[in-house]
Amino acid sequence: MNSKAKGSEFERRVANMIRDELGLSRDEAFRTPMSGAHFALGTGVDIQLSGRALARFPFAVECKHVRTWTPSAMLQTPLRRQEEMWLRQVVQGASSTGLMPALIMSGHRTDIWAATYDDGRLEVRAPRAHFLFDGRLWVMVLFREFLRAVKSYSVSGGVSWSP
Repeated sequence: MNSKAKGSEFERRVANMIRDELGLSRDEAFRTPMSGAHFALGTGVDIQLSGRALARFPFAVECKHVRTWTPSAMLQTPLRRQEEMWLRQVVQGASSTGLMPALIMSGHRTDIWAATYDDGRLEVRAPRAHFLFDGRLWVMVLFREFLRAVKSYSVSGGVSWSP
């Protein structure tokens, strides 16, 4: 399987995980068709979400599955060019949509991780790491735990998310 097909498969897997955790249907959370081309068009998201889905999961999602990536790469100072570009891409996608950024990452034989702004609203008890990017504090956590924290926050009637 080539890298483009692997990336598409990873995006579908992420969309499935979002749907499964939040109880959404296939038409409420799905991979953006031809998502590799979406960034040039200015939409900047790999996962399309319905209005109902966005009420539960208000994130602009950028997925990156790169064989050589490891979670420690996000903690290097300075960041490697690849990770810096990913963060800039997800921030641009989030600002163009008015959503919070969510960078979802995985490497060969690594767990799936999520990174977003750390504004104190997500209560995550799982392993996590913090890093600074462009003057903002970010948190990186296992994606399953990220989904559970977002679901818990949404169900508890927390205030609306905003970047």
